[in-house]
Amino acid sequence: MDAQDLALGDRKFDAASCACGLMFCADPASTVSQVRRVLRPGGRLAVAVWDGPAHCPYFTLIGGVLQDLLPPAPGAAPSGWPLASPAEIEGVLARGGISEIAVERCSLTFELESVDHYWNVMMQFAAGIAQKVARLPPDAVERAREALRRAAQPHLQAGRLRLTATALCASGRAVA
Repeated sequence: MDAQDLALGDRKFDAASCACGLMFCADPASTVSQVRRVLRPGGRLAVAVWDGPAHCPYFTLIGGVLQDLLPPAPGAAPSGWPLASPAEIEGVLARGGISEIAVERCSLTFELESVDHYWNVMMQFAAGIAQKVARLPPDAVERAREALRRAAQPHLQAGRLRLTATALCASGRAVA
């Protein structure tokens, strides 16, 4: 179902959550308003969005390497960073009719066996990254992998790659 046009009755739910989706909506405040509409008065909303690029090397390490080799594709998906500050996410929730808003940073550390393991994980689970790599000629793919190995050096510990990703976790209550 389209989060920006929920086909649900008003005031039907006590709680709602959205993990890493709101940041891709064309009008996040309107989407929050739709969710607020289906919440009972005082109902809880919890959302998580990725913090800014500086707080998410799990995504930006490979993204930076590929950005240097290949410009974005025409019609590429919007950036995952439009709500990447506590003030931005708080403002979106408030404009959508949410009150008593709290925002906190929650960091995850991903430990991978190697830089090659990280590459393989990104190719399997990050569709946008995999699509960019698919547009590269084979020699450029190898250059990208080598550039990634160099860029990853500061994140290697005892031969394992450790990368963080920080989410902004926000919650609040539906305004009556």
